[in-house]
Amino acid sequence: VGKAAICGREVLSVPLSRLPSRLDGWLEGETRPLVFFCRSGARSHHAGRFLTENGFERVYNLAGGVLAWARDVDQAAA
Repeated sequence: VGKAAICGREVLSVPLSRLPSRLDGWLEGETRPLVFFCRSGARSHHAGRFLTENGFERVYNLAGGVLAWARDVDQAAA
């Protein structure tokens, strides 16, 4: 798990395959909105769906991932 910051917010980098093992750890009792992103949006979609199926309510996916963000919002991110 890696840590970083985007726009002053804490960001955790967690491989999708390790997400299930994290439910009882750092995600237990989490009430803040959770925003997931990846390169194309596919893995983050699966991560969000997994968490929603496990009772998390404030889960969001950056549709299209970083590629769409770079194309539509911030071309410097490309």
